[in-house]
Amino acid sequence: MEQRGQIDIARFIGRLDACFNRNDMRWARECIEYWENEARQNGDDRGLLTVLNEAVGYYRRSKKKTKALSAMEESLSLVKTTMISTKGRYAL
Repeated sequence: MEQRGQIDIARFIGRLDACFNRNDMRWARECIEYWENEARQNGDDRGLLTVLNEAVGYYRRSKKKTKALSAMEESLSLVKTTMISTKGRYAL
């Protein structure tokens, strides 16, 4: 997918941290869903990777093992894709 823009990762993390600090899991989920959608719509794979990484933690905390594993699998796929698209700059 062609990248059209990048999400504001600092803003996402700040809002998500505020939700966690209040122990407001409903808003944390909505925050993750909103920013995941923004990253997908913008074709921002690196931003999506950040959101999915946070989603894994959220789903673990919420005891949603299947969703955590799904987010982790997609994250790993994005890491591989990102590494390939940067022509090995970040190769292991």
